[in-house]
Amino acid sequence: MCPAQLGQLLTPHYDEVKAFDGEILALSHETVANNQALTDKHGVPFPMLSDTARQSIRDYDTADPLLGIAKIAFFLVDQDGIIRWKSTDHSNVDPNDLPEWEAIQQAFEEL
Repeated sequence: MCPAQLGQLLTPHYDEVKAFDGEILALSHETVANNQALTDKHGVPFPMLSDTARQSIRDYDTADPLLGIAKIAFFLVDQDGIIRWKSTDHSNVDPNDLPEWEAIQQAFEEL
């Protein structure tokens, strides 16, 4: 997911996430320097982590079998590290194929 897509979905709701005592962490296979440049360019207010080894793609089973890259995926993880909500069936080519904010908000409310 590119930072522009992250910004489109999550940046407008960042204060709401913080009000739930939450934090948004984005994860990318890009280098730290590339992630920083992209977040600066797109004004993304939350951290974008780097996983150039792509271990998280394997750990969270988000590899696209056709493209060999991570599928667009969202996870809500509680403070104990347990995944409480996920949305993982999103297109890597359609920037509008994102979960609805209301689904993410409801997941926070159910914690």
